[in-house]
Amino acid sequence: MSIQILSERIGLWTGSLVFLLGFSQVLALEAEFETSEGTFTVQLFLDSAPLAVSHFVLLAEDQLQWLDTESGRVIKGGYYESRVVTEFGPNDDVSFFVVGGSDASGDSDLGYVFPDQLSPQATHSPYTLALSNSGPNTNGGRVYLTGNDNLTERDESHTVLGHVQSGGGRDVVDRILSSSAGATTVHSVEVTSTSAEWAMIMEQKALLPAVASAVPSVRVTAAGEFDFGFTQPKNSVLWGSSSLDLLEWHPRWRRAILKDDLGLALAPVEALAEREFFRLALVEYPAGASDLGVTSFANRTLSVEGEALGFLHYHFDSTGLSGDFELFLDPDFPAFLTGDFVVEEGLMSSTPYSVSLLLAAEGLGGSSEQRVSLGWDISEGSGLSGRHVTDLIDENGEVIFSDFGPSRLQ
Repeated sequence: MSIQILSERIGLWTGSLVFLLGFSQVLALEAEFETSEGTFTVQLFLDSAPLAVSHFVLLAEDQLQWLDTESGRVIKGGYYESRVVTEFGPNDDVSFFVVGGSDASGDSDLGYVFPDQLSPQATHSPYTLALSNSGPNTNGGRVYLTGNDNLTERDESHTVLGHVQSGGGRDVVDRILSSSAGATTVHSVEVTSTSAEWAMIMEQKALLPAVASAVPSVRVTAAGEFDFGFTQPKNSVLWGSSSLDLLEWHPRWRRAILKDDLGLALAPVEALAEREFFRLALVEYPAGASDLGVTSFANRTLSVEGEALGFLHYHFDSTGLSGDFELFLDPDFPAFLTGDFVVEEGLMSSTPYSVSLLLAAEGLGGSSEQRVSLGWDISEGSGLSGRHVTDLIDENGEVIFSDFGPSRLQ
């Protein structure tokens, strides 16, 4: 049943106040998942997470363009259709399953991210639908659904979208959780809404990133490079993919231009062959995000706090790619550990809301590397504050443990 038909029927029955109230309860904002195991329905919490729920609804209702970051194709619609459930978690005791997107970090799912909306009123009680992420403020299209467990430890890091109510198909969720990876397909997600709810959702759309194909003026330089003649706007991310035969496509670059950047023109790209095909896609973030974007840590101090780590300060030098660190178990006492660090892969997946770094600091917490995922929430003068998730990684690339808490860049 479409939103337009529901709105017309509401208008026909305004003469009966009692019946209208009952009808509005039936028409609470809901998402019906049709799967190969059956159908279940999620009641969505638009009031507690308006941006996140609106994004989910718009994506499910084919109202948003998104980017396949591998092929460079800009797609409208079809994101949740025919998705196979390929991931369960956690490993030891299956408590939820994931629908949608890739499991890569940053904005590689849709080509963009949007911020968390954490609410004390929306918790991980049994049968919760929530957003998957790869760190603070890295939400995309991937969602997960829990079983008959209270996963309240995720309330501080994952945005809750809604719950499967009693009688809404919880048995279907249980069957999916008891199956194996690849055994269940989500055929479709259909949303029902009142006209007032839909109007609120459309208002939120203006606060989401916009994805569109970019059409540059391409020329070949004397050095055999491709010059796209493209000036990228600030507060945006430009994605480029290429193909030699129009059959196989591969990502060539991802270029974030945030508030601190000066060079807006796209530099010439080295050719892989005499004939090469390109797809460019531009993701433009809303104006309100411009105060949070950062692409350089030069001469700045990053401070992260965690229950396991303590108080950790990274002092970056003028390159923004190395420096020294201090670890305090108690801020009122001298540093427990000091040393040097190097940023191994530059700033990874930098967006106006988040950034990820891979640091090499030998001996810090018994690890050889630390992956620090930062989400910015507030701009305070020249500083930023938000949250972090820090993974300590051993020499085999395995995560020793993870910690999270507040962060600040000064």
